[in-house]
Parts: sequence; structure tokens; C-alpha cells
Amino acid sequence: VLVDNIELLFHPELCLDPLPLLQKLARARTIVASWPGQVRGATITYANPSHPEHRAYDCSNLEIVASDAPPGPDDPRPALDQEHPS
Repeated sequence: VLVDNIELLFHPELCLDPLPLLQKLARARTIVASWPGQVRGATITYANPSHPEHRAYDCSNLEIVASDAPPGPDDPRPALDQEHPS
């Protein structure tokens, strides 16, 4: 199952914890999710720490496939090569 546009799952009023929710779903089927955040070291994040939707997770047990495509013109995230220097 491919899951995209998961930003809604982070809305505070829903009281969801998005990554554990996706992991629970993945017990029964393969889940490929487009994560709208950043990966730094062994941490995957969503939103800035001061934002009410901010989440940070240990991702050492996740399989992460990063796109080498640069962000679009309206994407506030930095290009991947800026986040992950070689």
C-alpha cells in the first residue's frame, strides 16, 4: 500500500501518533509512506520543534529509501544533498 499526503495524520486534534500507526498497519501488509519531513542520522522528524505538529522518531529500525530528486519550488525543505552531505 502506497500512502502519500500523510500531513493530516499529524493534526493535533486527531490525537494520532503517525509513525506507530503506520507501523501497526505494516504488520498486515507492506506500507510505503511518503514522509513529509527530514531524516538526520537515526532520527526522522516532521515539522519544526516549535510547531504544534512536531514529531521526532528513532528511525534506526526503519527501512528508508530517500529520493534524490530536488524539492519542488514550493517545498520549504532543503535539497536532499544539503541534508545528507556525502
